[in-house]
Amino acid sequence: MGRTPHQHQHQHQHQHGHDAGVLSIYRATFPSKADVIAETSDPATSAMLEHLAALGCDTCFDRFDAQKPHCVFGLAGSCCRMCNMGPCRITAKSPVGVCGADADVIVARNLLRWVAAGVAAHAARGREVMLALKAAAEGRLDLPILGETKVRKTAAALGLADEPDLRKLAGALADVLLEDLGRVVPGGHRTLHALAPAERIETWRKLGILPIGAYQEVAEALHRTSTGTDGDWRTIMDQMLRCGLAFAWSSVVGSSIAMDALYGPPKRSRVEANLGSLRDGYVNIALHGHSPVLVDAIVSASRESEMETLATQIGAKGLRLYGICCSGLSTMYRRGNVQPLANAMGAELALGTGALDLWVADMQDVYPAIMDVATCVQTPVITTSDSCHLPGAEHIAFDHDHGNLAEAKDLGRRIVREAVKSHGLRRHIARHVPDVSRRSALGWTENNCPSNHGGIS
Repeated sequence: MGRTPHQHQHQHQHQHGHDAGVLSIYRATFPSKADVIAETSDPATSAMLEHLAALGCDTCFDRFDAQKPHCVFGLAGSCCRMCNMGPCRITAKSPVGVCGADADVIVARNLLRWVAAGVAAHAARGREVMLALKAAAEGRLDLPILGETKVRKTAAALGLADEPDLRKLAGALADVLLEDLGRVVPGGHRTLHALAPAERIETWRKLGILPIGAYQEVAEALHRTSTGTDGDWRTIMDQMLRCGLAFAWSSVVGSSIAMDALYGPPKRSRVEANLGSLRDGYVNIALHGHSPVLVDAIVSASRESEMETLATQIGAKGLRLYGICCSGLSTMYRRGNVQPLANAMGAELALGTGALDLWVADMQDVYPAIMDVATCVQTPVITTSDSCHLPGAEHIAFDHDHGNLAEAKDLGRRIVREAVKSHGLRRHIARHVPDVSRRSALGWTENNCPSNHGGIS
C-alpha cells in the first residue's frame, strides 16, 4: 500500500527537521496574490484582482496571503480536535495524542471526515433533484418529465416493472434513487448493482467496501472517528472507500439520473464564457451553487413575456443569466442562454465587476465573503437553500422539508422581479468588465461525443 502517513512524516522529519523543514517545503508551493496576477493565463483574473485592490475590496486571494505562514500540523494532517481532551498535535516530544492515537490514525480520521463531508454535500443537492423528480411524477410540481429515454432505460436496468405511464415509472425510479441515498437497513445498493461493471462489484465485495447508502456511510464515518472508536488507520481508510463508492453511485450517478430524467439530457452547444460575456444595459443575474431545481425555475421565469416586459419598461434591453460553479451550468446544458463566468475561486472577481444586478446563491462553494464584495458594488444577494444562509442576504428558498417544492415557479418569478428592481436602482454603479471572453463547447455526454457524431453540430 506504499508509505503510511506516519512513515511519510518521519521521512520529512529525517530529511528536513521537524517543524521548520516541513514548513519550508509547503510554503514554497503556495503562490501569493502577486504571483497569481503575474502568472495567471487568464487576463480577466489579473485585471479584476488589480481593480478590486484599488477599490479596497479584499478577495480570497488576499485572505489566503493573510493566513501565511500556514500551520505545519494542519498541512501534514497531524493535528486532532475530535474530542475535548485535545486539540492534540504530533511532535517528536508527543508522538501520540492524549487518547493514544498516532499520526497514522489522526491523518486517516481527518481524511475520512473530509470525504464524508463531501458525500454529505453532494448528497444534499442530489436529494433535492430526486425529490423534484418524485414531486413532478406525482403531480405536486408543475414540470414535464423530459427525459423519457433516460427514465425507461434506467428503470429497465434496475429491474422495475414495465410501466406505460411515464410519470408512474419516473416516480418508481425516484423512489429507488432516494432509497439508495438514505438506506440504513443493510441491503444491496440498487443503482450500483444495476449499473457498475460486475468485475468491479466483485472486487469491492472482496474488499468489504460495498456501501449500504450514502447517508449511512456518512453517519458511520462520523461514528468511527469519534472518541475512543476506531484506532486502526487501515479500517478507517476502508470506510473512506465506502464513502467514495456511496458518493459515486448516489451523489453523482443518482443525481445525474434524476436530472437527466426530469430535465432531459444535456444538449451540445457553443457559448461565450468568462467575464467578457457580461453585457451592459441588461438585467444581469448570476446563478451560483450546485442545485438545478430552483435555478431551472429562474431560467424559465426569465423567458416569460411578463418578465421581459418588466425589464423593458425600466429601460433594460432584456434579461441575461450567468453561471457560477455548477447551478447555472447544469441548467445551461439543457436550457441554453446561460453564460459561464467563473468557478468558486473566481466568484468574487465576477461579482466585483459591478455588472451583476442580482446574485442568486443556493448551496456549496458559496463563500461568506461574497457579501463583502456585494456591498462594495451594491449588488443584492438572494439565498435559495435552507442549508445556506448569508447575513445581509434576502432568503427566498425551499423550506427545510422541501414542503414548498410546488412553489418553485412562483419563487423563480419572485427572484427575477427582484433582479429587475435592482437593475433600476443600480444605474449609477460603475462597471469594470475586462474584455476577455472565449467560445466554449459544452453539453458533452456519452451519447453525443465527437467520436460518435463527428464533431459539434
